[in-house]
Amino acid sequence: MGTQPKVTRRNDATTIAFASSLQHLLAELERIDLLIAAEVARARRLHAGDEQFRGLYISEPEVDAPLKHPPGQPRWAGTGPAVLEHGPALDEIRRLNGRRREQSLQHGIELRLDRLQQSFGLHALEIDALLVCLAVEMDLRYEKLYAYLHDDVTKKRPSVGLVLNLLAPTTEAGFDARRYFSAEASLFRNHLLILFDDPTQPHPPLLARSLGVDPRIVR
Repeated sequence: MGTQPKVTRRNDATTIAFASSLQHLLAELERIDLLIAAEVARARRLHAGDEQFRGLYISEPEVDAPLKHPPGQPRWAGTGPAVLEHGPALDEIRRLNGRRREQSLQHGIELRLDRLQQSFGLHALEIDALLVCLAVEMDLRYEKLYAYLHDDVTKKRPSVGLVLNLLAPTTEAGFDARRYFSAEASLFRNHLLILFDDPTQPHPPLLARSLGVDPRIVR
């Protein structure tokens, strides 16, 4: 028989520890999916009256399908229309994942994402950037979502600009977060993420450069 998840009751609520690193990763991807859904909704509103941009190069049904079918078995497929009202949902997911993470650590369950954060001293935004990039390594349906948000069917990996739009949507937050994407920042100094250049665009701005996860981190 498999190992049963540990359960702790706190204030009449049930908190279940993550049974594995994969379960933890899928739960954290739930937050990323909500952020992507909100950004898709923003893009649709932005171009709602412009037939030139409607659907872009990826059709609307093709965008909706990946949002309804998650990788593995996380809970985010069941969020329904409320996913667009993402603020409260994000807060609740963040709190729940935090409690489950604490329970896992107390029960000696190793969470590799947590170990990665501690080993390299990563900020929460850096972990989320890693998750945004890791999503396409876990499920190719994210490629369509990223291509849609880039308005370019060839750009299937997240760019620095897209990551900032998802994780630091205000101008001030975006400028402040750029420091996490410098060559000296932990993500790149330690070769956790890789910056890719578009051969058709010499000397692209930082925001246009695509991001990928180093294969050893994926493994």
